[in-house]
Formats: sequence, C-alpha cells, structure tokens
Amino acid sequence: MNSAHTLPRRILVIDDNPAIHDDFRKVLCPPTSPSPALRQAASALFGAVAASAPQAQPAYDIDVASRGQDGLALVRAALEQGRPYVLAFVDMRMPNGWSGIETTREIWRVAPELQVVLCTAFSDYSWDQIRAELPRSDRFLILKKPFDNVEVQQLAAALTERAATELALAENDRLLDQAEQAARIGHFISDVRTGDWTNSVSLDEIFGIDDNFQRDLDHWLGLVDADWRAPLRASMDAALATRGNFEVTCRIVRWRDNRPGWVAARGHWEYDQQGRPLRLIGSFQDVSASHATLEQQRLLEACVARINDMVVIGEQAAPGAAHRIVYVNEAFVQVTGHTREHVTGHSIWLLRGPQTDSAELERIEAAVAH
Repeated sequence: MNSAHTLPRRILVIDDNPAIHDDFRKVLCPPTSPSPALRQAASALFGAVAASAPQAQPAYDIDVASRGQDGLALVRAALEQGRPYVLAFVDMRMPNGWSGIETTREIWRVAPELQVVLCTAFSDYSWDQIRAELPRSDRFLILKKPFDNVEVQQLAAALTERAATELALAENDRLLDQAEQAARIGHFISDVRTGDWTNSVSLDEIFGIDDNFQRDLDHWLGLVDADWRAPLRASMDAALATRGNFEVTCRIVRWRDNRPGWVAARGHWEYDQQGRPLRLIGSFQDVSASHATLEQQRLLEACVARINDMVVIGEQAAPGAAHRIVYVNEAFVQVTGHTREHVTGHSIWLLRGPQTDSAELERIEAAVAH
C-alpha cells in the first residue's frame, strides 16, 4: 500500500457559484514557478530577493460540484476508485439543492471520516445550531465569508496533513492486526471507571466472539475455565497492589462453540496522578497448540519413567554426527548411576567404556544409523 504522504491530496469544493470554484483553484493551486528567464529579469530589476524561487506549495487535486447531490456522487465515485477525498469545502447556502448541512450529513453516510469545512456567512447559522445538526464536531470546521486566502491555505494544509497521518495510523493498525493474528495474540483495554472494553479483532477469533457478546471484563473472564478464574483474578489483584505485571496461563472455553483452549494472559494497570487505577491493559495469546505438545510430553515422560527397562532418547543428528541424549528414564539412572544432568546434551557415546563389548557397540551403531 502507498504511504499516506504519497497519496493525492484530493479536495472537493461544493458551491453553487462557479466563480467560487475558480477562487479555490487560484488560492490552493497557484501558478507554477516563473521561468528562469523571468527570474533573471526580476533579479536585474529588483535584486536577489525577488529572483529567489518561491517555496513549493502542497500539491492538491481539486474537483468541484455545483450541488450537494452532485458532490455526493463524486464522493461515491472516488471511494469506488480507491482514491477518496480527504477534505471538502461545502457552501452552507445552495438554493439549487441540499443545504451545506444536508450535504454534509448525506456525505458522512458514505464517507464518515471525510473532513468538512463549512463556508458560511455570519447570518447563516449559529455555532450551536450547526453543532446540533452535525454532532460530529471533530470532523468539521467553520470558514466565515469573505474568505482570507491565507486562512484557506492553512486549513487545506493542516487538514490534508491530518488525513495523511490518520491514514498512516490506520495502516499501522492493519499491520498490527495482521501481526497479532499471525502470533495468535490479541490485546484489550478495560476502563475501570466506565466499564468500557475495547479489543483487537484477533482477540475475538481466539475466544470465538461475535457482535452479540457483551464486552466487559467480567464477561471476558467468564470465558476462563472456573478452575483457572480465581488464579487469574488473584494475579490481576496482586499486580494492582504491587503496580507490577501479571502473567497466567489458563484454560478457556470458546464462547461460540464451547471448544476448550489455553491462553497466556498478560497485562498491567495504569493509574491517575492520585494513584487510582484507570485502565487494565493486557493481552491474551493462544497457546493451545504448544500446551497440547507439553501435555503429551508430560504423559510420555510419566509412562516412560515407570518402565523397568532403561530408556535413552536421543535427538536426530545430521549424517556422520553424534546423536545427543535428550532424555533418560529413572531405570537408567538407577542402573548406570549417571544423573540426568550429567548425560543430557552429551553424545550417546559418553556411555561407552573400555570394557564395553565390541559386538554390542556394533549392534548399537547399526541401530542408531537406521
């Protein structure tokens, strides 16, 4: 995906007056730098300051519409093309169609993140009236007529840069979600003051959650197996008391299909200036596969440990290399006198002595080779 800063800074101007369209183009897309010959002539007449090249202006891609309905059609087309507008200047009064407020409301239905600058005369609407009609006050600004060119340039530069930053953050969130899904880990934030809960998409997948699940800490902990719920709660409480971290591996039961699993729960608390807890921030990582492997290893070791015959397990080695010991059972320790710590990690030929039967060595070598 392209970097947010390389995407076109697309601006839409919706105004019923064609002269206003031209004004926005002149203000936001001024003529290119003068030719070298013209700069040389200016230098001869006015000195070096006049001859210096002007600072580069941000490059904008500007489209215009004369009615709110036409502006909405352009917004939809831009979305379908994958080249959305990042800013719209919308006239408040357009007798030929929707008003600026109606236009903004309809556009936000299809492009809720589009930033809007409402162009209005002092007598049109009060701020309270506009805010009552458009409750998303973080997505629009007011530009009073008559316009000041510098103010228009500043608004365009600041808001398109803001849109580029938001796009970059959204891309980072997308990459984070991908990484979390690959690692089978999901994060969450629980606000202890309001009870609000937010979590990543991957956490929904780990716990088998859909939109019908009630999202708060108690309901999430309700998915932890009853035998493990108390230890997890105790670990969270201990982290709260010590201002430390908690980490507990516990069994869960997925919400949608009741399938069991194992997660590693980790997290910490955040506090306000008075030391009161504000948020619980943490993660759950799906460790079901590794936990199942460990359980199988424990069962194997339990079975092998009870065999009266000596058992030696070695790792697979490259051709010609010595096989190293990874496990011996209790019978081996009792018969040979070697401890597990002494032999683990060493070549199996550590067990060979000067009086070892050569025929038996050949038999062992042949078995190892296969």
